[in-house]
Amino acid sequence: MHRAPAHRLTAMTVAIVTLVLAIAFSIPAAAAGSPWQTVPSATLPADTYATIYGVTMITPNDVWTVGQVSDAVGQRTLAEHWNGTKWSVVPTPNPGGQTGGYYLNAVAAVSANDVWAVGSNFNSGYLDTAVIEHWNGTKWSLVPAPPYNSLNRTGGAYNLEAVSPVSTNDVWAVGDDNVIEHWNGTKWSVVPTPAFPNLTVLFHSVTAIAANDVWAVGSTSRRTNQSSLIEHWDGVRWSVVAHPAAGFFAGVAAVATNDVWAVGGSTIEHWNGTQWSVVPTANPNDITLHSVAIVGPKDVWAVGVQRSIDASGIHHDATLTEQWNGTQWHHVPSPDVGDDNAYGLVGVAAVPSGTLWAIMQPGIFLRNTTG
Repeated sequence: MHRAPAHRLTAMTVAIVTLVLAIAFSIPAAAAGSPWQTVPSATLPADTYATIYGVTMITPNDVWTVGQVSDAVGQRTLAEHWNGTKWSVVPTPNPGGQTGGYYLNAVAAVSANDVWAVGSNFNSGYLDTAVIEHWNGTKWSLVPAPPYNSLNRTGGAYNLEAVSPVSTNDVWAVGDDNVIEHWNGTKWSVVPTPAFPNLTVLFHSVTAIAANDVWAVGSTSRRTNQSSLIEHWDGVRWSVVAHPAAGFFAGVAAVATNDVWAVGGSTIEHWNGTQWSVVPTANPNDITLHSVAIVGPKDVWAVGVQRSIDASGIHHDATLTEQWNGTQWHHVPSPDVGDDNAYGLVGVAAVPSGTLWAIMQPGIFLRNTTG
C-alpha cells in the first residue's frame, strides 16, 4: 500500500477505506430497519486490493468512485463507475507508468462528460506530487497540476484532498500545505490563501456554490494542538471565517448560499448566511463524522464511525449515518460487515431524487434510495 499522507495517520483521518476484493464473504441485503443496502464494488483479479477514497453522483445511474489499486506490480490510480446495474473499473492514467504510489482522493462532476478527480503520487523521495485527472465522457486523462515551486514553498510537495466545480470553467481543488487551486477552463493555478506562520494547514473538503461563493474546511495544527478551520471565497479572495467548534472539519456541503453544513469529529456546524453555529448531533459520544451530502434543505446526511468497547474491553467500530430532517439530526441504522470497520463510513454523495451512496469497509458500498 502507499504511504498515506501524514494527516491520514492521525485522529483527523477523513477518507480511507481498504477494500479487500479477493476475499469472499456473505453480505446482508440491509440492516434491520435500515434504508441502506450493501452493494459489492467491482471485481478485481485475485491478490489485487483496492482503496476507495471518494464518491460523487451525477444521476442514480451515473456514479463514480476513485482511489487506488494495489498488486505485486505496484500502486495505481483507480476509478469505478456505477451504471445503474453494477460497478466496473474504468482505466485511469498514471503519471509515471504502472508502478509507484499513485492514488486519487476525491472526485466531483460538472456533468456526465465533465468529471474531475484529484490525488497524489507518493514517490521514493517521500514527497507527494499532486495528480489531477479529467473524464471527458470517453476516457480519463492527466491534466497538469501547478508545480510545487509555484506555491512559494521550498523542499517538498503537496497532495490534493478534495475537488468541487461551479461550472466547466470554474473548478476548485484543495489539499494539504495550505493549498487551494482553481481551474479556469484552460489551466490549474494556485490561488493565494491566508498565511498561518509556524502552523500546518490541511484542507480536507471544499464545496462550490457560485463563482463568488466557495467554502473550504480543514484544520491548522502545531505538534499535538489542532484547531478547525473554515475559509470562504467571495470572488476576490479567500478569508478565514469565525466559527465556534474546535478540533477539525472533514466535510462540507451546501444547500444554498445561506444553508451550508460542515462536519468533523463529533461536531456538526451550520451556516445560515450570517454566522456558523453548532447543531447537536444524534450521537454525540465516541463518533467521528467524515462526510456530509445534500438531498434537500430538510434532507441532509452525515456519515462516519461509531466506536464502542464491549465487556471484554475489545474496541468495535460501526458504520454511522445521521439525517437532518429540517429540525434535528437523528440516527439512521446502517449495516456493518464484520467487526473491523476501522473507519466506518468515510464518504457519502447524494442527488435531489433522494438516492445516496456511501463508502464502507471491506469492499462494500451502501446505497439508499429512500432519502
